[in-house]
Amino acid sequence: MSNEKMMKLHPINFGLSVGAVWGLFTVFGAWVAIYGWSTSFVDTMIDTYPGYSASFIGGIIGSVWGFAHGFVKGYLVAYVYNYFGARK
Repeated sequence: MSNEKMMKLHPINFGLSVGAVWGLFTVFGAWVAIYGWSTSFVDTMIDTYPGYSASFIGGIIGSVWGFAHGFVKGYLVAYVYNYFGARK
């Protein structure tokens, strides 16, 4: 094996990045669903995020849920990546 060092991910920064992107996707999905697009996405996510709907306020609520959901998943992915990358 080579002596290369593995580049680690910072779990909080990665979680914030994934959370921000997923939060934007959810708010965008709700707001375009007002005009009839992406309604199947919103219908699916309504079961996951309480208060999420194809409305302005529903999009804001969904973005908060989406950010929290994305943050936790991003944090866990970075943590597991660092854990397995540190093993030799």
